[in-house]
Amino acid sequence: MDSEFITKDCCIRIIHKGKQIETPVSTLDLRDCIYLIADLPFSGLLDFHLETENEQIIWNALKHGLKAKSIWLRHLVLAEALSPEIMLDGIHSYESVAKFSKALLELVTAVHRWSLHDEIRSFNSPAQLWLECEIGISRFAVEFSGLIGSPLLIAKRQGVKVGIPYISKLEDLEVNLGDSPAPFFEAPHLVLKEALALARADTEFETLHFRPFLKAKKQLIYKSKKRTDLQFYYLLPTGKLFITGSKKHLPRL
Repeated sequence: MDSEFITKDCCIRIIHKGKQIETPVSTLDLRDCIYLIADLPFSGLLDFHLETENEQIIWNALKHGLKAKSIWLRHLVLAEALSPEIMLDGIHSYESVAKFSKALLELVTAVHRWSLHDEIRSFNSPAQLWLECEIGISRFAVEFSGLIGSPLLIAKRQGVKVGIPYISKLEDLEVNLGDSPAPFFEAPHLVLKEALALARADTEFETLHFRPFLKAKKQLIYKSKKRTDLQFYYLLPTGKLFITGSKKHLPRL
């Protein structure tokens, strides 16, 4: 599969010394990348237009979650003081989401340092590769919700039922990862595939980097299930909006 890494050719607009400038993503540092998370999903990279109120509600929910993750990452990674926005609009609920993103950053940093894979090494920095992963994950969230294509309806309890056994297989180094499920998801797939290969080859990498990442993923799944203020938003084929919640059953498609 030919790679379609977005950040290698993408230019974005950022504020620099009070002025808006356009710059290649490949020139950004970690701080820039963390602040850019708040601007995901990049609407210019998505082939769709918001046409209904329900589509706008889902889009706003996605944007809100990514902004909240960015605000938390500024504190968790950059050690910036917590923004007063933390207690507004449920942003405080996304701490666990940001902690997993931080764990992904740490795994990406280790993979970038340890790997000899040409595509991994082609990224100028771990931050650039991590941002590419976050772009892919945000794009997946758009498709997952049904804004593009059909929604992938999953209740949070199903996430535990399916996700935890899969992570256990990863912990046992038993999973065989094939090609990326979609071109836009290639970066996170590549990082996980390479991390798995490194973990199989080196117990130090497995202990110090791979297992902590999988532990963080488990914690996110369990915490998300418990939090009633973190729900999935879906656009059904009928155009109706469905939001997961306690004692709510998934509709049949």
